[in-house]
Amino acid sequence: MNKPIKILQITDLHLFGDQKSKLLGLNPYNHFKKVIKSIADNFATMRPDLTIFSGDLSQDYSLQSYLTVKECCKIFDTKVTFIPGNHDDQAMLHKILNSLHDKEFDFPNWRILLLNSAQAGQVTGFLTAKELDFLEKTLAKNPTKATLIFMHHHTLPINCHWLDKLGLTNADAFLNIISKYQNTQNENRFSRIAQVASSLGSVLDTHDSNKRRDRKIDMDAIISNGEGYIKAVVCGHIHQESNQRYLGVDFLSTPATCWQFLPQSPKFKLDSAMPGYRWFELYSDGTYKTYVKRLEYDEKMVPDLNSGGY
Repeated sequence: MNKPIKILQITDLHLFGDQKSKLLGLNPYNHFKKVIKSIADNFATMRPDLTIFSGDLSQDYSLQSYLTVKECCKIFDTKVTFIPGNHDDQAMLHKILNSLHDKEFDFPNWRILLLNSAQAGQVTGFLTAKELDFLEKTLAKNPTKATLIFMHHHTLPINCHWLDKLGLTNADAFLNIISKYQNTQNENRFSRIAQVASSLGSVLDTHDSNKRRDRKIDMDAIISNGEGYIKAVVCGHIHQESNQRYLGVDFLSTPATCWQFLPQSPKFKLDSAMPGYRWFELYSDGTYKTYVKRLEYDEKMVPDLNSGGY
């Protein structure tokens, strides 16, 4: 098998213009610096071919927060791209980080698509007609090419009531397009999977908070070939690691570089799990491996678990 394509996902930095500012009992900038150091320290064995920041780079919409990201990204010697989140000033993000036209990245046997689910003044996500049209036309150009799709908001419910109200509001339109580009012989099975997933709407995550807190590495790697040509849909926004299968597609979320939300909580609740980021290794036969790498547990990095929101 050929050398895999390596994709790095970093998400939900929530930086302030003032690098000393704190929120929920922690300093987002200090956490982000430690994440960047962790990545750089492992460049000898894991160096990305593409790095994707999947939204909420800023907490205060400040120019300085985006300049901080730009400065920290100097460690990368390959392409870095950025998707806006609901906390971002989209115009400023694209101006400072020069990512407005980054929508599609083609590699041998693989392509990466970036969708903008952020809408000005709204916490929820929405894919405009322009975004959906781009998605469908791009998939139609080469419908059998293995594909990863990244956006900020989560598509499927994660059994976390307060967050599930803040996901992608037109998920049905997105999923209708996705369903067209899978193996036709699996169509009936996808329909059954969809019905089951819809009735459950839960996260396939067997790691409780204590296990996440104590382990020094992370959840075991997922090795997947998908069941169609769209292999995975990947998001940030929900500040937790999750893995679901729906329509033959893996739906994945990645921990934030700052605070984490407690999985499967009906209301806002912070978690003691450490910040993290996600790696993908894409193979020429259409299979891929993905895993989350977290920082080692440090009690000083735990947010104020009694916080009621922000």
